[in-house]
Amino acid sequence: MKIKKNLVAATAAVLAAGMALAGCGSSNGGSGDVQKTADGKVKITMWHGFSEADGKTLESIVDDFNKSQDKYEIDAQLQPWSTIGETMVTKVTTGDGPDFVTTGADNGQG
Repeated sequence: MKIKKNLVAATAAVLAAGMALAGCGSSNGGSGDVQKTADGKVKITMWHGFSEADGKTLESIVDDFNKSQDKYEIDAQLQPWSTIGETMVTKVTTGDGPDFVTTGADNGQG
Protein backbone atom coordinates (compact mmCIF):
# COMPACT_ATOMS: atom_id res chain seq x y z
CA MET A 1 0.00 0.00 0.00
CA LYS A 2 2.86 2.36 0.82
CA ILE A 3 4.41 1.71 -2.60
CA LYS A 4 1.12 2.61 -4.30
CA LYS A 5 0.87 5.86 -2.32
CA ASN A 6 4.46 6.76 -3.20
CA LEU A 7 3.87 5.92 -6.86
CA VAL A 8 0.69 7.99 -6.98
CA ALA A 9 2.39 10.96 -5.30
CA ALA A 10 5.44 10.77 -7.56
CA THR A 11 3.31 10.44 -10.68
CA ALA A 12 1.09 13.36 -9.70
CA ALA A 13 4.13 15.56 -9.14
CA VAL A 14 5.67 14.55 -12.45
CA LEU A 15 2.40 15.06 -14.34
CA ALA A 16 2.06 18.54 -12.86
CA ALA A 17 5.65 19.37 -13.80
CA GLY A 18 5.12 17.97 -17.29
CA MET A 19 2.03 20.08 -17.83
CA ALA A 20 3.88 23.17 -16.63
CA LEU A 21 6.75 22.47 -19.00
CA ALA A 22 4.39 21.76 -21.88
CA GLY A 23 2.63 25.03 -21.18
CA CYS A 24 5.93 26.86 -21.30
CA GLY A 25 6.81 25.20 -24.58
CA SER A 26 3.51 26.09 -26.19
CA SER A 27 3.70 29.76 -25.25
CA ASN A 28 6.41 30.48 -27.82
CA GLY A 29 4.00 31.30 -30.60
CA GLY A 30 4.00 27.83 -32.10
CA SER A 31 7.67 27.81 -33.08
CA GLY A 32 8.67 25.01 -30.66
CA ASP A 33 8.53 21.25 -30.84
CA VAL A 34 5.15 20.87 -29.15
CA GLN A 35 3.55 17.68 -30.42
CA LYS A 36 -0.22 17.44 -30.73
CA THR A 37 -2.50 14.45 -30.81
CA ALA A 38 -5.02 13.97 -33.62
CA ASP A 39 -7.67 15.67 -31.49
CA GLY A 40 -5.47 18.69 -30.70
CA LYS A 41 -4.21 17.82 -27.21
CA VAL A 42 -0.61 18.57 -26.26
CA LYS A 43 1.17 15.22 -26.31
CA ILE A 44 3.56 14.68 -23.42
CA THR A 45 5.86 11.68 -23.72
CA MET A 46 6.78 10.00 -20.43
CA TRP A 47 9.29 7.20 -19.98
CA HIS A 48 9.01 4.90 -17.01
CA GLY A 49 10.38 1.54 -15.98
CA PHE A 50 7.43 0.39 -13.92
CA SER A 51 6.10 -3.02 -14.89
CA GLU A 52 3.84 -5.66 -13.39
CA ALA A 53 1.66 -4.39 -10.51
CA ASP A 54 3.25 -0.95 -10.23
CA GLY A 55 3.05 -0.59 -14.02
CA LYS A 56 -0.67 -1.35 -13.98
CA THR A 57 -1.14 1.23 -11.22
CA LEU A 58 0.76 3.84 -13.22
CA GLU A 59 -1.21 2.98 -16.36
CA SER A 60 -4.45 3.47 -14.44
CA ILE A 61 -3.28 6.86 -13.13
CA VAL A 62 -2.28 7.99 -16.63
CA ASP A 63 -5.57 6.77 -18.12
CA ASP A 64 -7.54 8.63 -15.45
CA PHE A 65 -5.52 11.78 -16.08
CA ASN A 66 -5.98 11.57 -19.85
CA LYS A 67 -9.75 11.16 -19.44
CA SER A 68 -9.98 14.01 -16.91
CA GLN A 69 -9.27 16.92 -19.25
CA ASP A 70 -9.02 17.99 -22.88
CA LYS A 71 -5.74 19.91 -23.08
CA TYR A 72 -2.99 17.32 -22.46
CA GLU A 73 -2.41 13.66 -23.16
CA ILE A 74 0.32 11.62 -21.51
CA ASP A 75 1.94 8.98 -23.71
CA ALA A 76 3.44 6.66 -21.08
CA GLN A 77 6.15 4.47 -22.59
CA LEU A 78 7.60 1.54 -20.69
CA GLN A 79 11.39 1.43 -21.00
CA PRO A 80 13.77 -0.90 -19.17
CA TRP A 81 15.44 0.93 -16.28
CA SER A 82 18.83 0.13 -17.83
CA THR A 83 17.79 1.80 -21.09
CA ILE A 84 16.64 4.90 -19.26
CA GLY A 85 19.89 5.08 -17.29
CA GLU A 86 22.14 4.43 -20.27
CA THR A 87 20.46 6.63 -22.88
CA MET A 88 18.87 9.53 -21.00
CA VAL A 89 21.71 12.05 -21.27
CA THR A 90 22.27 11.33 -24.96
CA LYS A 91 18.56 11.39 -25.79
CA VAL A 92 17.93 14.65 -23.95
CA THR A 93 20.92 16.46 -25.50
CA THR A 94 19.92 15.38 -29.02
CA GLY A 95 16.29 16.35 -28.48
CA ASP A 96 15.15 12.78 -29.03
CA GLY A 97 14.20 11.99 -25.45
CA PRO A 98 10.90 12.07 -23.62
CA ASP A 99 9.35 15.17 -22.13
CA PHE A 100 9.87 13.66 -18.69
CA VAL A 101 10.82 10.46 -16.90
CA THR A 102 9.09 8.94 -13.90
CA THR A 103 11.43 6.94 -11.69
CA GLY A 104 11.33 5.37 -8.27
CA ALA A 105 12.15 7.46 -5.23
CA ASP A 106 15.31 5.43 -4.64
CA ASN A 107 16.86 6.73 -7.89
CA GLY A 108 17.37 10.16 -6.38
CA GLN A 109 19.46 8.95 -3.48
CA GLY A 110 23.20 8.47 -3.43
